[in-house]
Amino acid sequence: VEPTLRFEDATAIEADIPNVRRVARGQTAFDIDVQYRDRTSTTVIFGVSEGWMDIRDLDVSAGRGISAEDVETIARVVVIGEDLRRALFPDEDPIGKTLRIAAVPFQVQGVLLARGAGPGGSSLDDLLLLPVSTASKRLFSRDYLTSITVQLDDPGQYATAVAAIEKRYPTPWTRPR
Repeated sequence: VEPTLRFEDATAIEADIPNVRRVARGQTAFDIDVQYRDRTSTTVIFGVSEGWMDIRDLDVSAGRGISAEDVETIARVVVIGEDLRRALFPDEDPIGKTLRIAAVPFQVQGVLLARGAGPGGSSLDDLLLLPVSTASKRLFSRDYLTSITVQLDDPGQYATAVAAIEKRYPTPWTRPR
């Protein structure tokens, strides 16, 4: 399947669709090995823009999240979930440490606040976030997005916003969470 979500689509949705508060860009890769010293863990990696954590109501328990500057500078920084923290850094503070993804070094700048199990029983804490620009250019070599997440000023106008987006960008869209 040819990719259909582009960086410029997210920018246009944010600028042109009424009722849009903000748009987060994303790239996702599953079952990726992450290494710190002699420890390795397999996790889900999300390349995210600066608004992604806010839209998803995620917070850090230590350090900081992904910033606009991180995205702009294609920074090699990550924010890790609690499961990944326990697997790779069981007895030490991960902030400032360097882990590797596909032999590329990244500095841990934050740890997400633990959320526990999701609706299907799987952990919501087994993940790693990095700037979407870094994921695109330094890891995945992708010029497209795997997700665009839209936050509305008035969620009651969801159907109107989806219709406006689908009219302008006729691609499959995910349902609201």
